[in-house]
Amino acid sequence: MELKKYLITGSRGFVGSHLTSYIASQGGIEIIEFEGNLLEKESIRLLFGRYSITGVIHLAGAFEGDLDKQISLNFETTKNLLEIMYEFGVHKIVFASSGAVYGEPENEISYETDICKPNTWYGFSKKIAEDIILYYSRNYGFSSVILRFPNIYGPGSHWVISSFLSSIHESGTVTLYGNWLQSRNFLYIDDATRAIFLALWYEWIESIFNITNPSKISIQELISLMGEKYSFELVSYPQNKNKLRDLLLSQDKAKEMLWFEAQYRGIIF
Repeated sequence: MELKKYLITGSRGFVGSHLTSYIASQGGIEIIEFEGNLLEKESIRLLFGRYSITGVIHLAGAFEGDLDKQISLNFETTKNLLEIMYEFGVHKIVFASSGAVYGEPENEISYETDICKPNTWYGFSKKIAEDIILYYSRNYGFSSVILRFPNIYGPGSHWVISSFLSSIHESGTVTLYGNWLQSRNFLYIDDATRAIFLALWYEWIESIFNITNPSKISIQELISLMGEKYSFELVSYPQNKNKLRDLLLSQDKAKEMLWFEAQYRGIIF
């Protein structure tokens, strides 16, 4: 049987590097790492012309920056990919999105059926990237799987947990902004890569899944857990850098339809 060939963007990043290793260990799929500029359609077109591609895993994007940067790297890159995919008759895409598309949850946790009201440029740019993917699904028969992640952490991460640990090791301090009460789901990288792998075999026209560890942890609780293992000085500022106070996702749909359930429930340091 011929191997499925998936083009992966962002393969050198935190999630991408773990994912390529995981897929290689599972077999059945050949990974083609995108090398080029996703903002240049000809760069994408050359790669599609070189390989017989089954589908795309789109991980590349930007978490920080002003609106122009966020739109460019989270939306424009997605639009360019979809246009070239359509041109070459490739109709499967798995997209790494974010729970930030919800904004503040209407209730304690967010479900895939909730109305999205992003309150950060990151969440906004991810939401419009989702929208154009769904447009291609509904109008051109694309099979799309959108995965909304919370904070992903693990070896090689640069997000909250790893940032705190790096600061502890480098300066013996942790810097906090806001009132420490912000709550998050934290998903270990091995669970994230397993969810993406499952999505490669999912063949509905369009699906959106929250991919999460359902454990709710506040920043205050996270600092307390770290204090049980490490010694550090806490530096606190009242202003909050992140407008998104809570990011809590339901795992029910992914558990039922994608057969995904997080295996790592606690925080792994």
